[in-house]
Amino acid sequence: YEDGLFSLQHKDFSQNPSFNTAYEMAVSNATSKGVDPHIRWRARIFEFFLKRRLPGKCIELGTAHGFMFYFALNKFALDKFDFKTSEIYLFDKFNAHIVRSETGEISNEIESRYASDVESVRDRFAAFAAVSCIQGLIPEVLSTIDTSSISFLHIDLNATQPEVDALRLLWDKLLPNGVVLLDDYGFPNFASSQAAHATLSKELGYEILGLPSGQGLIIK
Repeated sequence: YEDGLFSLQHKDFSQNPSFNTAYEMAVSNATSKGVDPHIRWRARIFEFFLKRRLPGKCIELGTAHGFMFYFALNKFALDKFDFKTSEIYLFDKFNAHIVRSETGEISNEIESRYASDVESVRDRFAAFAAVSCIQGLIPEVLSTIDTSSISFLHIDLNATQPEVDALRLLWDKLLPNGVVLLDDYGFPNFASSQAAHATLSKELGYEILGLPSGQGLIIK
């Protein structure tokens, strides 16, 4: 049981040595307490689509400790896949305060799963020259870099308003066949986010494929 799934289906990643090694590296080095978050299905889907958009400009909104990219880039390195000419930008406020879902404002509440500082995350990705960690609030901080020609966009902000504001802002900057992956689109406690993304999809003219893993997949 992982990612809300009970499944008897063949898991192509379960016997893949580079997948398992990279996943365990992420558990040990890119979580708050070294505890497995049990997101292998999401990790497999993430690295599958990311690989097909590299080399290219890739953006993640809501990085925390960097679990997904740390896992994927280590797997690619183990597989000898060349992504060194890519541009990868990881955006986060890089503190443990929770952002209010409906307004995007920072609350006084603390979430232990979030990274408490940007320097520790930069140190984590120091071996990957393609990666830049950008600290700030979404969507305002997006204006600090060139966000044109995006090939892959991963959104995991756990806050409705910043997610839809950012996607509206970046949509025209996505390349044809660019991939958008919404990390927690399908989970029951994100109903307001689902409704907001459904409205935005009608406004901008795209379709969201809700995946059994809970992710939402958009291909431009």
